[in-house]
This record gives sequence, C-alpha cells and structure tokens, in this order.
Amino acid sequence: DVEPVIAGIEHVVVSHDNCPGQTVVCGPPEQAGRALAALREAGILGYTLDFQSGFHTPFIERSLGEFRAYLDGFEISPARVPMWSATTTGPYPTDRQEIIEQHLRHLVEPVRFRPVVDRLYEEAGARIFVQAGVGTLTGFVEDTLGDRDHATIAVVTPKRTALAQAWRLLTALWTEGVPV
Repeated sequence: DVEPVIAGIEHVVVSHDNCPGQTVVCGPPEQAGRALAALREAGILGYTLDFQSGFHTPFIERSLGEFRAYLDGFEISPARVPMWSATTTGPYPTDRQEIIEQHLRHLVEPVRFRPVVDRLYEEAGARIFVQAGVGTLTGFVEDTLGDRDHATIAVVTPKRTALAQAWRLLTALWTEGVPV
C-alpha cells in the first residue's frame, strides 16, 4: 500500500518491508515529511522515527567502498546451518566473495522481512521462529503469518532474567517437538 503513495516523491524509498502492518520509508527530512503527509492522506498511519539512518537504501552507496574494505579484513565462511537473506528472500551464498557482495547489497536495498518469512514458511517449511537478539521480530512474524500454523519465541526479553527466558525458550521448543 505504501509504495504507490510514495512513488512520485523524489529521494524517498521503502527501507523496510517488515510485515503487513509496518513499512519503513526513508528520505531527507523535507521529502520524508511530504511522504508522511501523502501517506496520511491515503489513510495510512505513520510517524517520524526518533533516529536518522540511510541503511537499506541507495543513500548508503557512497560508503560501500569503506564497508567493503572493512569486510575484506574478516575471515568469512559459509554458514553451518541454512541462512536466508532478507535482501534476496533466498538462501545466502556459500562463496566468500558472494557473501560479501550479498552483505553489501543488504546495506543499500530494502529489508524484505515479510517476504522472507513467507518464503521460509512456504518453501523451507519453517514453522518455529526463534528471535536470537532484542527487538520485535516475533511480532513481525505473527503479523505476517497470521492464522497459519507457527510458533514464535524470543531468546531475549526485558521482562525476564536470561535464565527464566532460557527455560521458556527450551519449554516452547520442546512443546513444538524440537529435541532439546
């Protein structure tokens, strides 16, 4: 719903397609303000975030050389378990240079979390989604998958101690039939 509304506003792009209920757009303050007004006029609720970032947009392209130099200093190996990209919505490559290129693409292209969750569910058979870090990704999964059979749980929550949450995580995985 968002992309057609912002299509004519120069330098404003979607940076995150998080779930059916949340899309993040990015642009210089004046154009972002115009986008917000156009979205509200179209009946789409929106607000300005409390931080500025051009990540996941073409605005970062001018810095890719620095990021590439930084990544070249790391030992990079293929993942031991399948990793999926929220840029391509498919599995990550296994070649070192392709992994670096994929990471650089991720900096300048939108996060496509909703489509990757759909593909993981439909094509990879994912039914249990574990959020390893802080944030609200479990809510994005819930919004995306709706009534489809799935489970979500976070490893970290500010509501409980690490040990209490670890027990909840293990219990949830066991309940879903995962050997723990």
